[in-house]
Amino acid sequence: MDPEYIIGALFNSDCGVKDGRAFYQCLHDNKNNRECCEKNDVSNPFEYCLDLCDGTIPIQLEMKYFNCKDAVAIVGCGQRPWM
Repeated sequence: MDPEYIIGALFNSDCGVKDGRAFYQCLHDNKNNRECCEKNDVSNPFEYCLDLCDGTIPIQLEMKYFNCKDAVAIVGCGQRPWM
């Protein structure tokens, strides 16, 4: 996946910014994909980054989440949780 894929997920999918639900809840289809994100090392070095992989909880974007660098894995696990 490349940056264009991530931008597409944000703006061109059903989970775009215009969606009333939180983006990450929509992206993960209200499912908990933390296991996929753990396999893809999303929590390194911040455990709270796994929150972005759990579509069962609403996420209020806070500054701490900007420390979560692996957007490709987070989006990928939302699209293909078996990866």
